[in-house]
Amino acid sequence: ELQELPVVRRLIKWYFFTWLFGVAVWQVDFHLCHHVNQLPINPQGHAWWHMSVGVASFLGPLALAFVEAKKRGLNPSIRFHGGLLPLIHTKEKI
Repeated sequence: ELQELPVVRRLIKWYFFTWLFGVAVWQVDFHLCHHVNQLPINPQGHAWWHMSVGVASFLGPLALAFVEAKKRGLNPSIRFHGGLLPLIHTKEKI
């Protein structure tokens, strides 16, 4: 069924990418802390983890909500608010 919904596949790919990126940065920051602290600037790995996992926590449920709206026959579409924030739009109010 996901093959029929390319927008959902993209959302899921971005969900996994942002989650994996956040976890990878956090692990590097955590396990290589002594090396990171010697850099001229602090890359703030823990902060990047919070931001990435926060975005993933939005994208995952958004993909699931899109699938649910599709199952209910609400003809959902993804529109980008401000060109950046993906939101689900339906012809009917949910």
